[in-house]
Amino acid sequence: MTSLKKIHQKKGITTKNPQLEEEINKFIGNRIRAVRLSFNLTKVFVAKQLGITYQQLSNYENATSSITVERLYIIATIFNAPLLHFLPTHKDIAVDKFITNF
Repeated sequence: MTSLKKIHQKKGITTKNPQLEEEINKFIGNRIRAVRLSFNLTKVFVAKQLGITYQQLSNYENATSSITVERLYIIATIFNAPLLHFLPTHKDIAVDKFITNF
């Protein structure tokens, strides 16, 4: 077992935490929607640029589907925004409520 894995086990960090994943997806979806709306673009237009359906884009924005890093990178490129703009930091999500023994 790697030392990082031992640290994670000791702190109660799991590799799969559905609640944390949901919070991250909500944050990313809200950011995608906010940037799209700031450019006054429709879901249909942005989805076409991505090669997906507007329903899939809606799923990302509403956090009902997880987005891949590759697709998020393409979105950041389309909007000329840094990839990190779409990702939460520890200040955006209270990670400690998802970790036991923190």
